[in-house]
Amino acid sequence: EVPEPVNVTIWQSGVLDVSVRWNHTDLTLLAAKQDALHKVLRYDMALNITKCPHGRCSTRVESYSFDFETFCGNASCVFVRPNVASGDIITATVWAVNVAGRAQNR
Repeated sequence: EVPEPVNVTIWQSGVLDVSVRWNHTDLTLLAAKQDALHKVLRYDMALNITKCPHGRCSTRVESYSFDFETFCGNASCVFVRPNVASGDIITATVWAVNVAGRAQNR
């Protein structure tokens, strides 16, 4: 059974920092508590940074992987991306991954 999709929240958390948070679903927490085979092993994230100087936009994608047990807290995961330039547009896609595959959040 693949994991359930997660909701992502993005906000400016410092002068040049952007934070990305996603909460664990109830199924994710239950599977972790029971050490079930379908527990979430990691979260993969694509962070899209779009720059539009002089009206011409380009997007760069940064890929990250976060171990469920070592990176995340009891209820959620938070990632901070430093050095985001003024005017950059940030979006993120997060996938919860287990032995059966991944769920996609948009």
